Amino acid sequence: MTARTWRHSVTGSRYFRPDSSFLLLSEQRREILRYLLCTEIADAGSGEGRELYLANAGTQPALHDRGLCRAVFTHTPDRAKTQGYRWAVLDVDSTNPIAAGGFYGRMGLRRFRTWTAPVLHCTPPPRPASP
Repeated sequence: MTARTWRHSVTGSRYFRPDSSFLLLSEQRREILRYLLCTEIADAGSGEGRELYLANAGTQPALHDRGLCRAVFTHTPDRAKTQGYRWAVLDVDSTNPIAAGGFYGRMGLRRFRTWTAPVLHCTPPPRPASP
């Protein structure tokens, strides 16, 4: 993703909430070790209050399994609460190894909404070779 695309689709979005987002930087402040970027879902039509959407997150692959996700994530619910959000929400693919391993449950999250994403194959499946 180019810097321009990043600004347009992430940090330039009117829903982006920099005060709710986190960057974990190296000691020299030259590298992003872990990030969590948040946006706001105003009411989501549910009538249940404002939602802080944990939209984008990542850790440098060489730093996986070192507790960086936990270090950044543990601040998020408290920050969201002090900013007046009723919910901190994220989307998780049920086959995601982090989700399957129970990380989000250990962090206090519970299932809130569930949906499916239908898929349409745009190309025909390969045909078996003729004998």
